[in-house]
Amino acid sequence: MSQFVLVASLQDVTGALERLLGLLRRRVLPIESLSLYQAENNILEVVLRFGDLDTPEDRVAAEVSSLYDVLSVRRPDQASCDATRELAVVKTHGDLEPVLPETVSDVLQRHSPDSMELSGTPHAIDRALAYLQEQGLITGVNRSGEMFPPGPHEIDT
Repeated sequence: MSQFVLVASLQDVTGALERLLGLLRRRVLPIESLSLYQAENNILEVVLRFGDLDTPEDRVAAEVSSLYDVLSVRRPDQASCDATRELAVVKTHGDLEPVLPETVSDVLQRHSPDSMELSGTPHAIDRALAYLQEQGLITGVNRSGEMFPPGPHEIDT
């Protein structure tokens, strides 16, 4: 299954996100995930990950780009997509086993008796959560959604 990722920068104004979501709903596009975060002051970044599209990717990008509130649209390359990061906070049933498998320990940042923080690629977090779910250890999960790390030219100093 091929995936297609778009990152749209929107003006952070009333109705901007609703206009983007309205376009996506009208076009009945197969969205696998949507993440939203504040990239800069008054600019929102929306990461859209699509499944198999019937519509050409260039057309989808052009339609999103044509919205009034959209400042830019980019199609990250595979290396950038592989570099995305996500945070998950997991509430558990109490203290976990002393030895967690590699699928969990690779993304585990910190844990207390009843919670843990996982950070890493969305795929790595999916694997860790699947393991924890299979073990019946999860009572709740909150995920941040994927974010693209800034390039060296995008970091404020």
